[in-house]
Amino acid sequence: MGNPSKNDGSIERVDLDGKNRRTIVAEGATFTPKQLTLDKKGRKLYWCDREGMRVMRVNLDGSTLETLVDTSRGDPRPGRDQTKWCVGIAVDHDRGHMYWTQKGPDNAGKGRIFRANLDIPKGQSAATRNDIEVLFNGLPEPIDLELDLENGLIYWTDQMLVQPFINYNMAGGWYFVSSPIITADWKTDNDQRWTVPLGGGLG
Repeated sequence: MGNPSKNDGSIERVDLDGKNRRTIVAEGATFTPKQLTLDKKGRKLYWCDREGMRVMRVNLDGSTLETLVDTSRGDPRPGRDQTKWCVGIAVDHDRGHMYWTQKGPDNAGKGRIFRANLDIPKGQSAATRNDIEVLFNGLPEPIDLELDLENGLIYWTDQMLVQPFINYNMAGGWYFVSSPIITADWKTDNDQRWTVPLGGGLG
């Protein structure tokens, strides 16, 4: 992905045996390309440009580089506002949709998952298109994204693990230790969302 502070990202391809290495998106055409998604039917390669604050695609031979979504709102690249960082992406060619994540700051609860048409509506631009939907918001930090089209499901990774380590020393050489894994279910009501297990060891 290059240096996040420099406009030096690129995308390459190679045969499965490691031969015929080729650059299809030249260095500097994208800042920090993240998750790649191949649309075989459309003969396109999609990715998110994180610090570039963009969703992009290109033909499989490297031609016709396009910016489909621009979240910068005039901010200079590389972007500093992590709520504008596009990271994971998935494509539903048959329904004509793409899905992507915008992570937000670390564990900040500002992450979102979006959906839009594969093509920019006529008369609009990557920065002004009005067909973008917010499917989920308030997520800890969504990163990679995958679609199960057969079953109509979206999967994503969320960078959040809360696991405090407690070690309390007591008189007489006794000690108490606990390391619970705190989890969250974002589909439930607010008062049922968090699970905080209780337990530990005494020695």
